[in-house]
Amino acid sequence: MQKHDIIIENNIINGNFDEFLPFVKQIYNAYGHLDGDELEIITHKELPWMEARGNKRPWESSNSIISESTMESFYQKEYARDYAV
Repeated sequence: MQKHDIIIENNIINGNFDEFLPFVKQIYNAYGHLDGDELEIITHKELPWMEARGNKRPWESSNSIISESTMESFYQKEYARDYAV
């Protein structure tokens, strides 16, 4: 079982919406007004995506997997910056 499976299991299957739903609403409130192209521009400037692509040009396709540890580290730093933890 991976971390995201635990989140899903604990919050959706077991009905713990009190914590999960506000989290989803926060994401929607921040990004729900953007279309797919705008979301692509944002995410493709972030370290996890750039690291997975390596030296590939923007027009080159890639099937590289974005590292969970890179995502975790990146978003923990983003959270700490935004919420001064």
